[in-house]
Amino acid sequence: MIRRIYIQPPTRRVLIQIGGQRCVVSVVRDRVRVVRIGFQQQSSGGGTAYNHTQSSAATTWTINHNLGYKPVVSVFTTGGSEVEAEVLHASTNQTLIYLAFAMAGSARLI
Repeated sequence: MIRRIYIQPPTRRVLIQIGGQRCVVSVVRDRVRVVRIGFQQQSSGGGTAYNHTQSSAATTWTINHNLGYKPVVSVFTTGGSEVEAEVLHASTNQTLIYLAFAMAGSARLI
């Protein structure tokens, strides 16, 4: 039974709580992709977030965020458009983003 559904604008990510499990899905065009299952609950004061700026174009971004958990990641072009990317959590404090083409931009980790 679904207990709660939260929508995180403008990223179009949806947090679904089913019993004690939480799941984040991303909605892009006609596709729904599971982003994360069973992540750490954030504090009621808005939680912890990390903003990364990638100033030089690259196909792999290495982000040392030191959040202590594997965050939900949104990737944006320098113009602010959200793009799809492969995200790998190397550890609870480091995230790697793999892009199909080299680009500069930013990432928001929550």
